Amino acid sequence: MRVGRQWRPDRIGLVEAGGEPALVFHREGRVCSVDPLRITDGLITAHPRVINPDKLSHV
Repeated sequence: MRVGRQWRPDRIGLVEAGGEPALVFHREGRVCSVDPLRITDGLITAHPRVINPDKLSHV
């Protein structure tokens, strides 16, 4: 079983990342994660999460 750290974002926004819509989560004025949404036939088919600080620096 994988148990993750729980946190609450201060703000959630919608952006485009890699040509796909994505949710961007902010906490304490910083981007904490970006979650691209892969949409097929009007349904969300994948929801990966990017939390690597090096990859989030340009968001």
